Amino acid sequence: MSWRRCMTGWLAVAGFTAQALVPFGAPLRAEPPRILSPYKSMFAPGGRMRTGAHPAIDFDGRIGDPVLAAADGTVVYAAESTLCGNGIWLRHDAFGLYTLYCQLEKIHVRLGDAVTRGQVIAALGVSGEPTLRAVHPREPIPMLHFGLGTARMARFDGELENTLDPMSMTVGCFDAAKTYSADRLVLTYPLRCKD
Repeated sequence: MSWRRCMTGWLAVAGFTAQALVPFGAPLRAEPPRILSPYKSMFAPGGRMRTGAHPAIDFDGRIGDPVLAAADGTVVYAAESTLCGNGIWLRHDAFGLYTLYCQLEKIHVRLGDAVTRGQVIAALGVSGEPTLRAVHPREPIPMLHFGLGTARMARFDGELENTLDPMSMTVGCFDAAKTYSADRLVLTYPLRCKD
C-alpha cells in the first residue's frame, strides 16, 4: 500500500478528507454539497426506510441556501405541490431532459423564464415531503431534492421509469469562468460548493 493511500485512509478515519493531502502550491478544490440520500437509495434523510428506490438525490443544506440552475434551460413549472413542496422543473431542450428541484423555501423564477447555469433560481427549504421524512414531525430536514428525467412527471419512491442518476452527468461545482460542453447535457451541482 502506498504512503498516500495509507495516509488518506488514516485521515478519513480522523474525519479529514483526502484534500488535506494536496501538494504544496496546488490549487484547492471546492468541497461539493453533501448528499443525504443518493439516487436509488432505500433510506431517506433521517434514516427511515423508503417504500422503494429513491428517484432523485437529496442534498444537505440550510434553509435559505441559494439553489442554482444545474444547466441552461427553460422553466416549465414553478409552483407548489403536495409531494414536491415548492418546486421547479427546468427543460433542457437540446437534450430532451428535465431537472427537478423540490423542497424549496422560495422560488425566484417564473414559468417560461430562460435560465442559465449557475443562476440562483430558488432558496432551499423544507416545503413538501421533508415534513414526512423528519426524524421528529416538528423538525423537518432542510434539503434539496434534485432529479433528472426524460419526462416531467411526479414520481414516488420506487418509480424509476424515465429517471436518470443526476450524478452520472454532474461534472462538479459551478465555475463562471469555465466553458461547459454543448454537445451533451452536463450538470453542475445545484448548490454552491464550499471553499
